[in-house]
Amino acid sequence: MKGLDLLRRETTDNERSDTGNSTSTTTRDERQDFNAMRAIPEQNYKACLVAIKSLQNRHGDSITAEDCRVLGKSEGAYHIVVSIGVTRKGKLERYMFRVPATGTAALWQQEDQYMTEREVELLRQIRRNTNVPVPNVIDYVAELLNILGAPWMLMDILPGNSAYRIWFDQPSEEPKYYRADVPSPATHQKRVTFLKSLAGHMVKLLALEFDHIGIPEDLRFIGTLERMLSKLKCAALSSLRKITSSMGLRDWIDQEILQDEDQDDCDDPNEDPVMLMGVRQILQIIFNCTVFNPDRDPEKFLIHHIDLDLQNIPTDKDGVVTGIIDWDGAYAGPRYIGPTATPRFLRRDWFPNECGPSLEHAPFMSFMTEHYRNIYAAAVHAAGKEQSIDDIATRYTAKSALYQAIFAAMYEGGHPLDITSKGKVGLPLWNI
Repeated sequence: MKGLDLLRRETTDNERSDTGNSTSTTTRDERQDFNAMRAIPEQNYKACLVAIKSLQNRHGDSITAEDCRVLGKSEGAYHIVVSIGVTRKGKLERYMFRVPATGTAALWQQEDQYMTEREVELLRQIRRNTNVPVPNVIDYVAELLNILGAPWMLMDILPGNSAYRIWFDQPSEEPKYYRADVPSPATHQKRVTFLKSLAGHMVKLLALEFDHIGIPEDLRFIGTLERMLSKLKCAALSSLRKITSSMGLRDWIDQEILQDEDQDDCDDPNEDPVMLMGVRQILQIIFNCTVFNPDRDPEKFLIHHIDLDLQNIPTDKDGVVTGIIDWDGAYAGPRYIGPTATPRFLRRDWFPNECGPSLEHAPFMSFMTEHYRNIYAAAVHAAGKEQSIDDIATRYTAKSALYQAIFAAMYEGGHPLDITSKGKVGLPLWNI
């Protein structure tokens, strides 16, 4: 089983520092080469922009390299983002290149190309079928051989700034832990506005249903889900087994848990095979709960954004959502981790190293997390009623932080012990 194969402790996304700083010095993935991406000359970006026919045709006039200028660069966990401007008739138009840090001849794999193509297709399907504000992909290349010399996407820049700007009070002279997570009334109101706005958009994504777990391909076929199970140890990508509508979700879970049960999982002499057996039994108990045994026939699956965090949700100054970005790796999954599930910033109390309150993780102390999680759950329910959407997924929101933690520990590069050990710290694991 993929989850139990990862019982050897490895650092995952959930254990990394989430400071909101796009240029964080967090340890980089072994399958990344940011230096190579930084070394791409600015004239390559200009030449690439000039060669994009769809952009040339947008206003019926030609673009030259002299019309283009690089406005800025930033780095995320897995990409370099280059803002570039084009001056047309005295007016500056802004665009954005997103270049993966794996985009070198030594690192780029066929699976990377596949996942890039699927992300573009998903964004285009969301734009065609909903009015959720996601990036408009003007053009892209998922191969190495092109003017830029690396894979890229060119997108329109969405308005607004990262939701970090409205979620936290402005910096003060006091240490962060003095204020902890006790926002000012103005910041609290922005948070509530933001949660209601986000809930309204995520409910709209319930309109996109799929017959399989996997990567959406034009809303009809679901491809294999290629995942980097460990973000630091990912010399190769791994496939998450596909589930079809003729195979129940519980059947799929059992197949994953029981796979190779009779084989020796304990490659590490420090791992206790009796402990591994106990972990399996606990997981079986967890997955016997009602939420993991849907009575929908046939079952349907929904879009799961794997990093719905503050830095990926632009807002206006009042907290109204103006975009949702970074859909890399999004896939169709069980309803309980679908679009109406709790966003990442409201489930930090389920992250292995952020079970706080811990001063090392300020300002992410978690004593207000459940309060805002309940506000978000109520907003999802209200948005469902307002949009006349009666979907069981809107009823999962309140407890979805727990469901997502379980699923992530099993299938998203986490660790089953992150879940089975929760009882030791008094968290309500059994209140599923």
